[in-house]
Amino acid sequence: MKKNLPLLKGYLIHLTHYDPVWVPGKKAEKPFELDLALEIVDELSKNGFNALLVGVSDGVRYKSHPELRKRYSVPMSDLERLCRHARALGLEIIPKLNFSRSGINCHSDWALAPGEQWHIHFDDDYFWKLGFEVIDEIIGRIA
Repeated sequence: MKKNLPLLKGYLIHLTHYDPVWVPGKKAEKPFELDLALEIVDELSKNGFNALLVGVSDGVRYKSHPELRKRYSVPMSDLERLCRHARALGLEIIPKLNFSRSGINCHSDWALAPGEQWHIHFDDDYFWKLGFEVIDEIIGRIA
């Protein structure tokens, strides 16, 4: 018997970007604008969205991994406020972090320490430890 699953109408908002097209502009990237994001969430709610996917990456400052902080990283409290606002409007929060190591796609470059190249810690214990620590921190802060 087929069950009816709830319809998920979601929107992905990135706190920062990692993609080959965006990487050349990383040095000029501006910090995430919380006020604009709150306006976007208001519009999503008005238009029937029920989920907000948040691409976190190094857009926030991690207590567990301060070495991941970039000049455009915002306080974790900005992410918390965004999530509280979205939840108050009935949106489910789905955090998103990339962990696909590739020198071509750059998707996990956010997890590199300063001066580190993509192939360092490729799929080793350090990489997985870092991954689980930032996932735990994100969940602990927005749950």
